[in-house]
Amino acid sequence: MALRFKKFDYNEETKTHSGKISFKNFSDVLTKTSWLTPKENNLMLRQYSIKYGSNDIEYSKFGED
Repeated sequence: MALRFKKFDYNEETKTHSGKISFKNFSDVLTKTSWLTPKENNLMLRQYSIKYGSNDIEYSKFGED
C-alpha cells in the first residue's frame, strides 16, 4: 500500500515524498484496495480520524499502527 500512498504524495518540483497525505486520499486508497474488508476499512478510517483528525496523515507510520 506504500506505493499507493506515495502516488498521492509525490511533489513534481522537488521530486520527493513528504510522508504525509490528506485524509481524503488516505480514505480513497483504503476503500479501493481489495486486501481489506469494508469493516476493516471503516475501523481503520475511524482510528486515523481520531488520531489525526482531518489533518495530513503520516503514512510512513502505517505499518507500525
